[in-house]
Amino acid sequence: MTRYLFLLLSMTLFLSHHPAWGAETPCPETDVYLRTEQFHGDACTGQLIGIRLALAAKEALQKSGVTGKLKAKYYALNCAVDGIQVAAGTTIGNRSLEVIDKKDNRLELADKDGKHAVEARLTKLAADKSKTSLELKKQMKALPADSERMQQVQKELEAISTWFRTATTAEVVTVRQR
Repeated sequence: MTRYLFLLLSMTLFLSHHPAWGAETPCPETDVYLRTEQFHGDACTGQLIGIRLALAAKEALQKSGVTGKLKAKYYALNCAVDGIQVAAGTTIGNRSLEVIDKKDNRLELADKDGKHAVEARLTKLAADKSKTSLELKKQMKALPADSERMQQVQKELEAISTWFRTATTAEVVTVRQR
């Protein structure tokens, strides 16, 4: 766990000062990842997806002049819900997040009045990486903990998680006004 946090902090610090990040929306701040991991109980691709969807949608609404409380609908019952709750501030507990299990990683985010709304979805590349992550997690369940293949699968999962944490918003999410 400590090694993971050190790696995450190191990579985020490096990438936040990397010149290529000036051209497009940079990857989110480390703080949101740490808060979500603490809230969720571990680090997984699903929560990272939720963070990225929520932050991209929230940014689009803010560019439209929206401030204040938001409401959300998410169309899958998976780990992304926790990322959305932390990153958007819309929670099931405060009834500003509705989860409808259609197995569709789609987030609708709007101001409280519903006058301004956006829809955020994963890009094809991000959806493919998400699918690969799920397949790798299934493989892990059947592998001996100390096997060479297990180590390889863990490295592949780490690479996918790193990509979700550090890729530009345009690489991960598409947002459209509704």
